[in-house]
Amino acid sequence: MLQGDGLLPKDHQLTVAIQAGGESKRMGRSKATVPFLGRPLLMRLVERVDVIATQILITTNEPQNLTFLEQMPQYPKIKLCTDVLPYRGSLAGLLTALTHANNDLMAVCACDMYNVNSRLFAKEYEIAAEGGYDIVVPVSKQGFEPFHALYHTSACLPVAKDTLDRGLRSMKDLILSPNLKTYQMSMEEVFAILPKDGCFANCNTPSELAHAEEHVREEAGSEHIPNGDVQ
Repeated sequence: MLQGDGLLPKDHQLTVAIQAGGESKRMGRSKATVPFLGRPLLMRLVERVDVIATQILITTNEPQNLTFLEQMPQYPKIKLCTDVLPYRGSLAGLLTALTHANNDLMAVCACDMYNVNSRLFAKEYEIAAEGGYDIVVPVSKQGFEPFHALYHTSACLPVAKDTLDRGLRSMKDLILSPNLKTYQMSMEEVFAILPKDGCFANCNTPSELAHAEEHVREEAGSEHIPNGDVQ
């Protein structure tokens, strides 16, 4: 396990947005608050990105169920953001985050990505800062991984609005926009940072959640995962 301190320069400014959404039909309840190793799953995500974030946004359509996050003094960076559009969707959720971000660069993940990795976010930050990219997105065998990617807020915000106004709601439509400079990160580059691509895994059903808990316990060698550690 690697402690998150020192992944980026001390003066870095990075917003991390966690898309929490609301009730999941396949899970049968909100993924954000479903128990994971004895705590809400969302808390695992918060702890894993806190080591790198200077602002943490939680985009959600159920803010009333997540107010406990803003009442935790150890996480003053957290801000709950209610969806700015009346409909759900990945790009609509991104628009909400882009609207509330107070930094030029913003990393994004989904609340069920239980192995989200700050080391990979740090590399994406480095690539974006050095190359002037508007989006840095890994590309796995499943395709784009927009929920372990980095976005330049001022560049992506107007393009996201325009994309949605044209009736397009896919993250892929934003990533492939000719108006944005996108860096497609290969799996070779990902594996140079991480030993495997488990950071892209998520859990959509109770059985997948149980499997994820078992996997995390096996990887850690115990039932407790130290706060702030990144694999």
